[in-house]
Amino acid sequence: MPNSTIAKIASLKSIMVVLTMLTSTAATSQKEEVKYTSQFNFGCTLNLNYSKGQQFAGVKLFGGFNVTGVYKSTWVFNYGPSIAIYTKSLGANTNPLVNDIQLDFANSFGVGVCGGSDLSYIKYFRTINNASYYNVGVQKSFVGLMSANFIVNNHHRNQTVGSISLSFPGVTINYANDGAFPFNYVPLADNFDRWWTGGLGIYFHNRQSYNTVEFNFDQFTGYEPLLYEMSSMLGINVPRYIPEDSSVNRKKERYGSYNSSSYNLKIYFTKGYAVDIGVLGCLVGRGGTPFGLQDIIHTLGGYALHPNTDPTKIYLGATFNNLSNVYFKK
Repeated sequence: MPNSTIAKIASLKSIMVVLTMLTSTAATSQKEEVKYTSQFNFGCTLNLNYSKGQQFAGVKLFGGFNVTGVYKSTWVFNYGPSIAIYTKSLGANTNPLVNDIQLDFANSFGVGVCGGSDLSYIKYFRTINNASYYNVGVQKSFVGLMSANFIVNNHHRNQTVGSISLSFPGVTINYANDGAFPFNYVPLADNFDRWWTGGLGIYFHNRQSYNTVEFNFDQFTGYEPLLYEMSSMLGINVPRYIPEDSSVNRKKERYGSYNSSSYNLKIYFTKGYAVDIGVLGCLVGRGGTPFGLQDIIHTLGGYALHPNTDPTKIYLGATFNNLSNVYFKK
């Protein structure tokens, strides 16, 4: 074989080797640009409610999935669908004489920034607290996430709730609202100030990829078109959403006894099993005046108040949540 031919073959081999190395490097780099964590969970919460003269049980069944991607260790995006079925709990009629079943199907979309080192454990939290599923799981030390939660309900209580989450290595704080600042400027909520109107969640994480302690406050209100907006404009302090509870047997009654608040402390003794203790209904001030945490916020902001005269109930319960990681093939 002539020397020139041998030289050409050697040159082609060199080029092929270089191209192979470049292609392999590019593919590896592309795979490493986005890192995913994904998880599926399902479970239930059973609470025993105690109040003056009555006791009843409330139950929530739930399921959730989340996939969270981190792009170039700087940008984070999240998708978390979930389903919640519940009765005699916040968001359902708490009058013991009325039985209703609520079903929420939610889709949560989030985008934000992240930083710091990759953690050896996953931090789980949720962007809306209609049940105890998790729709976010992250492994970055610091995360700031803005989310929109689209809720479809079997009683046509369809709404969009905005959410902001700030996550640190040991704790995550989440704030959700469907109309207050900053969601009256950032279009992540529908701004009707109804149903799941506001919430606060604090999640304490451990290194075994589950939360040790969770605290959640949530406000649920009724809704009549433009009533809250007109009340704020006219200076009416407490708009009247619904008829009195004595009319709950009316066939057209839609939102009776739905206006309420929940203050929940959840303690996990091991992964998947927690004890719940909290208050469902209004808090009571001096002289028996009912109030809620959101009343304080609305008073400071000069907004009309959401009526919450739901009788105070102390509850004790338990939560089971099966956590299963889902892995993507590389």
